[in-house]
Amino acid sequence: MSDYLGQLAAHAAAIRLDALPASAITATKLVLLDTLGAIVAGSRLDENVRLARLASARARHGAATLLGHGSPSDAFWAALTNATAGVALEVDEGNRLGGGHPAIHVVPGALAVAEERGLDGRRLLESVVAGYEVCSRIGGATTVRPNVHSHGTWGAIGTAVAVARLGDAAATTIREVINLAASMSPANTWTPALEGATIRNLYPGRSAWSGLLAAELHACGFTSLPDAPSDVYGTILADTYDPELAIAGLDTVGHGERFRIEQNYFKLHACCRYNHFALDAVATLRRGHHLAATDVASVDVTTIPFGARMADPAPATMLAAKFSIPYAVAASLVLGRSDTAAFEPTALADPRIRDLA
Repeated sequence: MSDYLGQLAAHAAAIRLDALPASAITATKLVLLDTLGAIVAGSRLDENVRLARLASARARHGAATLLGHGSPSDAFWAALTNATAGVALEVDEGNRLGGGHPAIHVVPGALAVAEERGLDGRRLLESVVAGYEVCSRIGGATTVRPNVHSHGTWGAIGTAVAVARLGDAAATTIREVINLAASMSPANTWTPALEGATIRNLYPGRSAWSGLLAAELHACGFTSLPDAPSDVYGTILADTYDPELAIAGLDTVGHGERFRIEQNYFKLHACCRYNHFALDAVATLRRGHHLAATDVASVDVTTIPFGARMADPAPATMLAAKFSIPYAVAASLVLGRSDTAAFEPTALADPRIRDLA
């Protein structure tokens, strides 16, 4: 087997803004804006307001910002708090090629450290591209077990790579922090999301914290396994892990092959992506046939196997509603929308939506 981690690390270390295609720079800026918007929007939820207060109290003299609150904290607490807020409304971007939602596992940590160190936007952009690429590729090489949630699973690697790049780390150092971060990967499940337990939102926050910690542990002299992703993902969290898939096409990235951050998607519906195909169909029907909720007696949805788990017709919380296909479709038909308002408590209590779901 090739030294795939060495190749990933060398690729990450070599990324320079001046050499990036204009399309990659534009994509990175859009991903940054989308992620910042998701964080600020999610920061208003009660538990995230209280978490921000805790973060500020724990490190009130820090130089990183708790977004949406304007209060300071240190990089660790800011990364954890901002990443947690960023997934609360289910509007953060994602990548079908792998990594689940790489940006929310890269941007909060990179931004917090860049702010704390007083670094410029150029360094931030380079670090985000590097962290996103490595995180997405390792995620794409992993076929997780059925109940393992992609949030947080390999996210610590994305943060660790981005933070290492902010320090102009050599490829050998980046390789080490990848391994250190992989050994701290959490075992997160889908169950809290499906049942609406907001501890699920901490998944990327915890991985951001671990990614920052990986970089600090390397500086302290802690050592890693030579291939921690194969150890952790290949034997614990995943059914299969294919290292060669992580470097497929890597040698032509930027020279014909697009960076992973250029191949992302942005959410147009404020809920889990597995709802989106059905919501797109509802929107098409409404436009093409002037369909109203009162015209609908029932709805049949054909979905992927995992989507069958998202079948609770009466979710009790906002988060659970975002992982319910019956609720999301009914809300879209009744309200004519699938933005954050469609999943607020007032919508959850709407008897028209409940009856149709």
